[in-house]
Amino acid sequence: MKQNHSLIEEVFLSILDKLKKDGRALIMLGPELKKQIHESWPKALEQKKLSDLKQILCLLDHSEELLPEFTELLILTLNQIQDQEILVLTLGTCSRQILTLSERRGERPPEIFNQALERLLDSSLDAEVFEWILRLLEQYGVSSIRFRERVLAHRPGFKKWFNHHHRMSNDLLDLLERRWSPFVSPKKP
Repeated sequence: MKQNHSLIEEVFLSILDKLKKDGRALIMLGPELKKQIHESWPKALEQKKLSDLKQILCLLDHSEELLPEFTELLILTLNQIQDQEILVLTLGTCSRQILTLSERRGERPPEIFNQALERLLDSSLDAEVFEWILRLLEQYGVSSIRFRERVLAHRPGFKKWFNHHHRMSNDLLDLLERRWSPFVSPKKP
């Protein structure tokens, strides 16, 4: 087990080093590394090893390839982890590994992923997590309308003046509302 972790950690540190040098940090995950991620990820979730999850998510986020074999584990992470930093990293990774893949295949995002986002929206949200959910929904296009009521319930209001995540969320909400407006019946006076 120690050997599995060290390869993941080695690649993670390599990515960090490339980023510090303003280099391109995209990598190819070989079969051995993919296998080790598959073995380590469920254990990290079960034991709530946030540093291990952070490393795994970093690898997936910097992968040159889209990896559908990790979709289930990404969704599991969204459903099981409450740590705000890990949720933000997971949402960022989902943007590429789930939504970009779905778009390239000409498919809708998996329903189980939509349900995970709905569950997050129904919970009490950190401002940064909410902002990242809105970033994902922006990628959905018009089909993001299914989340409309849940999203609007979290509009920052006056808080937008005190926190940059609330300001960004407010801007993203404005964008989404403009996109949804042709499909929403006007409110009656």
